[in-house]
Order: sequence, then structure tokens, then C-alpha cells
Amino acid sequence: MSKLGVELRPATAADLNDLIELLLGEMPAGANAANLAAAEQLDRLDRQERGEVEFLVAERKGKIVGQIVLRWPGKPDRWGRTDRQPLADVEDLRVTPAHRGRGVGAEMLDHVEWLCMREDIDRVVLAVDPSTDADIVAWLQRRDYVPVGDAYEVPRDGSGEGEGSTSAEPSRRVDLVKDLW
Repeated sequence: MSKLGVELRPATAADLNDLIELLLGEMPAGANAANLAAAEQLDRLDRQERGEVEFLVAERKGKIVGQIVLRWPGKPDRWGRTDRQPLADVEDLRVTPAHRGRGVGAEMLDHVEWLCMREDIDRVVLAVDPSTDADIVAWLQRRDYVPVGDAYEVPRDGSGEGEGSTSAEPSRRVDLVKDLW
């Protein structure tokens, strides 16, 4: 248990309902939202079983208050693509609104950075929407993450890609990279 009273641990199937609720809090309402959230979280649990990702939750007083998903270098992402670069990819970093600004996200990110250094991985990347998450971009830059390249669009097909949105509108992303060594 951390000084924040948060326990970081691997996500399990027993966490599924809380994990779905965590995603639903960020998704646009819709008839299919719960199904999309469940499918995304089940996929992450499966990928963790295969050793492709670390899917960690932050738990406080028996309630999940955050999650982070770290994809290891050379492992396929949720769409089956594999990076050729030797860097780890934080696919998702999420904290409940009630626990934001309290250090939970920083603790989760510190932990995955430590996991990467333990495995001799030199770099970590996160993709963030600069138009809607400017505060997160600024927070990451204070943590020595540097924007790399221009913002790009991520198409959405209504299947949950791009943060589980059912919207057909593309999402913009910018990659931020941190050199750990």
C-alpha cells in the first residue's frame, strides 16, 4: 500500500464490473456503451494473460480508482499491430474524477516507468488528445515527456477504438515520449 492509501495490483476478472464503470464514466452515453466497455476491458485481461500488457489497477478502500495499461515492446497492440521501436506504450491511464489531482495517476505512471527500467526498456510513449487533454499534456511535460512529431488523427469505427467512442468522428493524438535512462 502506498502513502496515498492506494494499492497497485494486476487487474483480474473479479474487477470487471468496476473496470467497466471506470470506462463508462469517460464514454459518451449510448445503448452500446456498456458492451463496448466490457469488450475493451475483457480484451485487456486476455492480453495480460498472454503477457502482452501489464494491466494494473489502483485500488483504495476496496474500490478501483484508476487503471493503467502498459504494452511491452514488440507485443501487438489491441488491433494486432506491432511496433518496431524498443519502447513501451502506455495505452491507457485513467483515474476516476473524484480521485484526480491526488497523485493516483502519478503513482501509476511512476510504477510502470519503474517496471520498464527493471526490464531495461529505455523509452515510454503515451498518445494524448491535445485538443481535449491539454492539462494532461502539460502534466506529462512536467514529468519530462516530450511531444514527438505532429498531432495525427485516429479513425473511429464505432467498435470502441479511440477510447471506446461510438462516434465516427476521428480523434486527434500527439505522442509524448520519455527517455528513462
